[in-house]
Amino acid sequence: MRRLFRTIAAAIVSAVLATTAQAAEPYRAPRTALGQPDLQGFWVNYSLTPLERPPATPLVFPTRAEEEAFEAKARKSWQESESGGLGQGSPNGTSTIPRRGSTGA
Repeated sequence: MRRLFRTIAAAIVSAVLATTAQAAEPYRAPRTALGQPDLQGFWVNYSLTPLERPPATPLVFPTRAEEEAFEAKARKSWQESESGGLGQGSPNGTSTIPRRGSTGA
């Protein structure tokens, strides 16, 4: 009985070591057919964090009060845009989307 237990234990240890040795390859991110990183997945647009820093923005860290003021401003802006209704523009009558043919100025 002991011999059977040792044999089974040795087989299990061998199997674990063999799979660990195979899994030791470094991670390689998936790529598209053109060799670019494959960024397909589930993306959302309701984050307060911009993907890019606005031009000429210094690399400084805001205080807690500045963070809260920014979040309150962003929350208010989002609520105002949501309360305008689909295709209705902002509540004050100005649209945030430029009209066709306008320069945006």
